[in-house]
Amino acid sequence: MVREEVDVPSTSGLWVWLVVIALVVGRFLLRELRDRRIPFQRFFALPFVFVALATALVIYAVVTAPSVLVEVAAGTLAAIAVGAGLGLAVDRFTSVRLGPGGTSAIVRGSWATAAIWIAALALRAVGRFVAFGAGLRSAQSTLALNAVLVVLLAAALIALRVRLFARAKSLAGVATPNSG
Repeated sequence: MVREEVDVPSTSGLWVWLVVIALVVGRFLLRELRDRRIPFQRFFALPFVFVALATALVIYAVVTAPSVLVEVAAGTLAAIAVGAGLGLAVDRFTSVRLGPGGTSAIVRGSWATAAIWIAALALRAVGRFVAFGAGLRSAQSTLALNAVLVVLLAAALIALRVRLFARAKSLAGVATPNSG
């Protein structure tokens, strides 16, 4: 009698990923659902970091795998449009008030904003599913998807911060009217 060895996939790796995802989502929810003070001088620092990271990832993806140029270009254009829409949607459900001294904004998200951000991150999984359905299962395709996700997040952050900045500045104008 010949005994066959059967590979049983390890579930421990899955549990590790589920715990990591739960911790990240939990931390994100705590951050999104509390007041955050954003000084006007640093309002666009985070979007700038994301733009720099997105640019670096897009360049890296195209340089290391020129075959993904079309995927990255199309994905980047779509990510900018979808990201801007996501940023505006998050703005719709974010409260803004003027900080002490009128030099900052106090922003607070909601359950709706948390859901929108989580859905934005889930778009990466949708992209992977679509790419795998099209037979794009390479490391280069995964790198392209990651680069496009960061572009999406950068576009969302830019749109969100522009709207929040405009809303906070309009509150500053109402709070301290010009005399003269």
